[in-house]
Amino acid sequence: MGNIQDRIKELLNSGSYLLDREDVCKMVILALVADESIFLYGPPGTAKSLVAKWAASILDTKQYFSCLLNQYTQPDELFGPLSIQELSSGNRKILTNGYMPEAQIVFLDEIWKAGPAILNTLLTICNEKTFKNGNETKNVPLKLLISASNEFPGKDSGLEPLYDRFLIRMEVYPVSRRDTFFSLINSKSHPENEINESAISQDELIEWRNGAIDVEIPNEIADFLYSMRLRLNENGIYISDRRWKKAANLLRTSAFLNGRQNVAYSDLFILENVLWTRLEEKESVRECAVMSVTTETVKSSFAFTSRILGEIGKMTAFEVTDTERYDELVKMIDDERNYLDSLKKELEVARTGGENFWRNIFSSLSSEFELDMMNRGIEKLREFISDVESGLESLRFSKQPSIKQTLSDLEKKGVPATVFLKKDEQKDEQKNVQVQKVFNSETLVDLDEITRTPKQTKIEVSEQIVQSIQNDSVEKANIIDCESQNQKSTTDNESDNKNNIEQNREMLGEIEDSFESERFGLEDMKERASKIREELERISEINVSAQNQENVSDESNGEKEEYAAILCRLKTFDEFVEMSHFAYTGDSSDRRYKWNDNSNNGAKWWNLGSRFYQKLNGDRNTLSAIEADCAKRGASIGGKYHWVFAVCYIFEKNDGIYNWKTKTELEWFLGPSWQILEPVFEECLS
Repeated sequence: MGNIQDRIKELLNSGSYLLDREDVCKMVILALVADESIFLYGPPGTAKSLVAKWAASILDTKQYFSCLLNQYTQPDELFGPLSIQELSSGNRKILTNGYMPEAQIVFLDEIWKAGPAILNTLLTICNEKTFKNGNETKNVPLKLLISASNEFPGKDSGLEPLYDRFLIRMEVYPVSRRDTFFSLINSKSHPENEINESAISQDELIEWRNGAIDVEIPNEIADFLYSMRLRLNENGIYISDRRWKKAANLLRTSAFLNGRQNVAYSDLFILENVLWTRLEEKESVRECAVMSVTTETVKSSFAFTSRILGEIGKMTAFEVTDTERYDELVKMIDDERNYLDSLKKELEVARTGGENFWRNIFSSLSSEFELDMMNRGIEKLREFISDVESGLESLRFSKQPSIKQTLSDLEKKGVPATVFLKKDEQKDEQKNVQVQKVFNSETLVDLDEITRTPKQTKIEVSEQIVQSIQNDSVEKANIIDCESQNQKSTTDNESDNKNNIEQNREMLGEIEDSFESERFGLEDMKERASKIREELERISEINVSAQNQENVSDESNGEKEEYAAILCRLKTFDEFVEMSHFAYTGDSSDRRYKWNDNSNNGAKWWNLGSRFYQKLNGDRNTLSAIEADCAKRGASIGGKYHWVFAVCYIFEKNDGIYNWKTKTELEWFLGPSWQILEPVFEECLS
């Protein structure tokens, strides 16, 4: 595999005399191996024909044909003249030797100026790789067709089917850099007639094409392509199914020539030259591509993500039985954190577009598209690393022997251990304080009693404990009264019954001893009752808060119905925005929206579309139906038509609170789709 990459670099070096044409040369090689055609758009005198001659030099063939077309060009100038000898015999046969039907590399300049007879035949050659000569239909040996023009086919010219066959579309402009301009004016000749020793042999080409077929497209990349397709449709950019299939084959070819058996994230950079039809669409294509990138899209393309997840899997299964084993686990966690720190530094280096990081010889990272895709990929990898760091800290916390034993005891008593685990990230000092409070041994007993007690009977239990304390107090008061009466009786009858005095003293001593013993028990009961009372007051506050919310909800029913009636009179989202008088300044990168996602340790999400995609189990058909319903409202938030921005607007307008007003507005906006998305909102945004 490494040999193929070296061969590609040799081929690119052979075209170094094509100044400022490195990107074009890369896509020419890719088109040749992928068996696709390429269209070069640019003004005259920008070396388009020179690029075509170089393309012929990198393939081991002498069958090269070129033609400058115009409205007067005749078919025989491309396909060959009629055979007079055959015509005299009543056969209409064309002499194709030396013409396009016999060529392997073809260059057609000013292609859109040709007449219908030529263009129709070209369509058959491009699509089926066949040429009808008289009564025979022969296969053509065409390996690469390069066309050029300084204009695009007219919208109603009928040329769209032929234009659609040119999968790769490149802009070619005059040299712009100072150094390349100096090289241009100082160069004396081009080595276009020299033999290219690194040319691709016919057998090599067949071998490479067959190898590209076996390359796999991971689900993460397929999800990206599908998401991008939906976004392009929303922006009115139509890509035919044929072009999507050809684009997938181009991605496979890119991966194969880079020595990989799976399409990776960096292969997606070449889509810049595939998915646009008019120049004005390039900006929308770039935005749709960047917005479609998720963490899953990027992380699957790098070996270090699999290594990290594998190490975490080992540490998760690592059994901690004592402090020594825990120290061993901590060392593993620290080693992994050091590795993550080194990756962060590598990501900074990757911003320069290093080939070693992105692993794609077809990426120059010079265009705005590739730079945006690179930065987006780095951002998603940083999110992945941040999530891993949070997971390591949770692992370090939960595997502590004391914590591990406590959690085990809680689970045996029917208490979910997750109740006591913090979901949000905290500083180490705050976390230690929280752990100490939660797992205090005396508090645990009281919490167990309350947790095991049904909600309806917690107050009854508290009242029983308090009543028991009060009864003990009454008994102690009676004892004290008895002591006083005995003393008085003894004084009145001292002269008559001294023996009774002695007996009463002995009884009083026993009572005092009993009282002192029970006093300590009473203090302990009071302390326990105080803790239970505090917990019950907390529970009571929660119940009161819930009751208040229910009361507010009941009071809001009338207001909700009235507000819903007002919304029904609004036809578009623009009218809703005008009515709300709220200036929304957020966009798809707004980080103010938090999600309650246990699997991600409460990490922040800002790609709402991606989040709904996951919550709906990847059902993109459902999402498409939702987006179609929302599009009826014409939501134009953030400068582009997309329902997710409207959802952001609604929540931002309501201070991020999921109340009856938010729910009413979402129900109005989403229409029938509300029944699908309501459970998702309740789970993620309440």
